[in-house]
Amino acid sequence: APLLVVDPFLVSIAELARPAKRTISVPVPLSSLAGMRTALLRAGLGWTPASLDTLAFLAMDNVFDYAPTFSRLGIDTDAFTREKTFDPYWKEQA
Repeated sequence: APLLVVDPFLVSIAELARPAKRTISVPVPLSSLAGMRTALLRAGLGWTPASLDTLAFLAMDNVFDYAPTFSRLGIDTDAFTREKTFDPYWKEQA
């Protein structure tokens, strides 16, 4: 069976944001979008727009405690630091 393992560091949504050309930024509290999603579901629509679902998901605080899993699998976390994995990849994508 496949096993999903995450990187042993956190990346915030703000760090992933790249300035876009010709866009207008409108700050919206993500918690209010989650509330809108709930209200639409309660209204009996049975669905919500995928974009609203995605934005509501961003309001969640998702942190996975990787240490016990990595330890049991014998994975050396030093080999998968952010500086060795994500940062070079992200610079390459710029």
